[in-house]
Amino acid sequence: MLHLRLASATVLVSAMACLIWLDCRSATSNEGGVWMLPAGIFFVAGTSWEFARLLNSRWPLRCKSVAIASCFIFVSSSVPLFYPWVMHKAFPSDFPIGQLGFPLIAGLLTTSYFSLMMLLDFPHDKETCLSRWAFCSLVPSYVGLGASFWIFIHQVSPTHWGLLALVGVIAVTKLGDTGAYFTGRSLGKNKLCPAISPGKTIEGAIGGILSSMLASVLWFSLLLPWLFSASAWPQQILTASLFGVCIALVGMLGDLVESAVKRVVGAKDSGSTLPGLGGIWDVTDSILPTAVAGYLGIVAQLVSARPALIDARTHTRGALHCTLPRARVVKQWWHNS
Repeated sequence: MLHLRLASATVLVSAMACLIWLDCRSATSNEGGVWMLPAGIFFVAGTSWEFARLLNSRWPLRCKSVAIASCFIFVSSSVPLFYPWVMHKAFPSDFPIGQLGFPLIAGLLTTSYFSLMMLLDFPHDKETCLSRWAFCSLVPSYVGLGASFWIFIHQVSPTHWGLLALVGVIAVTKLGDTGAYFTGRSLGKNKLCPAISPGKTIEGAIGGILSSMLASVLWFSLLLPWLFSASAWPQQILTASLFGVCIALVGMLGDLVESAVKRVVGAKDSGSTLPGLGGIWDVTDSILPTAVAGYLGIVAQLVSARPALIDARTHTRGALHCTLPRARVVKQWWHNS
């Protein structure tokens, strides 16, 4: 089982590395995010489909409609990404509904659609129409809105820092999961929450938190400052550690939510799409909620491109003004390759 897990993880990491490389190349022409969008749609569609299919074993749902609704919400968050292509100018920072307004409106539209379906089904199916309406509205909101924050992190300026920040949030989350897995297997004795997930231990949770802290410090306070010609000062290391702790705790919450759903419906994995890893939701269970936590941590400047060079006049727009000599060198190397 472990060798299958490692093989599937290697394929996923390799595929994502190629997309990140292509995305970074396209960012030089202000098209960053285009290459990452298909991967996001794949994970959103697969996660929502598996989530809905698990619930469908107990409560009748419209699984295809749920998956389409989730993708609709996710894709709507990329409107600012394609705005320059259509309007031939940059997305305005003072746009009335802002960047976050698009997936919120899409979420309201999908909820309204499922509400209408519930009213149409009510005369014929009073027993299950309410549960169907509730779950059909819940899954797209949880998956689609959560995944939208992948795009929001990516679009944090400067562009390359946003892309690397997204990679960092995912890496910190998954290294925390890996640390919890191996620590729990080798040292785990005390159950964390046996009613939900008998395999998780307190020792594993501590190992996951420490792994996330270490990964966050290495990525956000050492590597990225070096690329962006900033120094890793003590306060930045402290805030990066706190960022890692928050990511680890929120990631565990997402993992436990999925475990609770599988426990109720009597499933071991969310699916069998990825050998050794289970289903797609088994991969995204933690990075959906940590995307939200990561974005809030970035907005709160627990991690940033270069805290000392933030322009207070542009603080409300979330713009970072910094010099990027090393990042330019790396970007030019990627572009020339």
